[in-house]
Amino acid sequence: MTLETVLFLQYNHSFWDASSVAQAVDNNRKKTSRSLAVSKTDMSSYIIRG
Repeated sequence: MTLETVLFLQYNHSFWDASSVAQAVDNNRKKTSRSLAVSKTDMSSYIIRG
């Protein structure tokens, strides 16, 4: 979630439902952790083994 989105939601309380925002934040966390897992897997192929 970007700072712009957070500020928009903070200013416009009538546009959001707390459970919807919580679900969006949770989905973003899952997406981020999956990206990190893929990144770590990709980096393992670059390890020089002696």
